[in-house]
This record gives sequence, C-alpha cells and structure tokens, in this order.
Amino acid sequence: MVIDRIESLGPASHDLDLGHERAVDIVWMFNDPSHYRALVRTRGWSDQAYTAWLADQMRHALGLGTPGRSEPSAKTI
Repeated sequence: MVIDRIESLGPASHDLDLGHERAVDIVWMFNDPSHYRALVRTRGWSDQAYTAWLADQMRHALGLGTPGRSEPSAKTI
C-alpha cells in the first residue's frame, strides 16, 4: 500500500527508480517488528525517535530524498 500510494502521487512527488517489487521488498524489510523491539524495547529508543529514524531510512532506501537525522538525540531516547 505504501508503494502504491507513492506511485499514485506521480513523478513530481517522487523518484522511485528501483522498480515496484524492489520498493515493496524494502518497505517490507523495514516493517519487520524485530527492528522496533530491538531499538525501542531493548536499546531504549523512544517511539518518536524510532519513527523518525524509520521514516528517514525508508525515504533514503527508496531514493525519495536524503535522510535527516538518523540517530536519535539524547532528548528523544
């Protein structure tokens, strides 16, 4: 659904050069709940820090822009 939505926004809103199936695979990999468990429950990241990191990493992996701050600050953990 995420990739379908990105593609529906048209070429002016994205630059998805890696193909539909590859993009779906990338989103699927990032949505693995083990990432959340490891970073939030085990490592102590806040939900906000995890969400910001995940969005940045997905955006970067899909070629939709440069990620911002991919590491949480001490204030958000």
